[in-house]
Amino acid sequence: MSENLLVFGRQCGSCTACCQALSIEAPTLTKPNGVACPHLCGTGCNTYDARPGVCRDWYCGWRMFAGLDDRWRPDRCGFLVEMLFDTLPEGFTEPALRFTLLWSVDDLFWPPFVELVTRAVAMRQPVFLCLPGPAGYLPAQSLLNVPAFVAAVDAGDQAAISRGLKRAGDSLEMHHWVRKSA
Repeated sequence: MSENLLVFGRQCGSCTACCQALSIEAPTLTKPNGVACPHLCGTGCNTYDARPGVCRDWYCGWRMFAGLDDRWRPDRCGFLVEMLFDTLPEGFTEPALRFTLLWSVDDLFWPPFVELVTRAVAMRQPVFLCLPGPAGYLPAQSLLNVPAFVAAVDAGDQAAISRGLKRAGDSLEMHHWVRKSA
């Protein structure tokens, strides 16, 4: 992805959430999700200038979307926001948003998160909620655009929206983890 698409002046700083939460499979680096990258040091990546292409070409949503203020930096809010262009559920044309929970399902009730998810679902943008799971296992992922949740969003029913988010979070926490194949 081009650096031209990034919010001007917005840098990762001390945030290394992606270096810990995501799995990396590249010729020069393989690491499971939930495990800190071996190149992390006290100031970030110690091989930043020579990092693998998969790292060089990936940016979190906070770096790409001006509408996500500084509260949305992943190490501050507990969400890693991604825009997915190649993982569209059938019937959707807009790029998908994926919110990977970094800390707790309780974060699903953070008002800026609820507002953003509600707005995206109302615009019929696919929204995924993801829980990384144990190291070496595939993440759990759930599409929030199910009929009951869409109906709650369309009706502006905040209580039903909260119940839908709670159900999604509970479902992810009870996920039967599947070990990632080599």
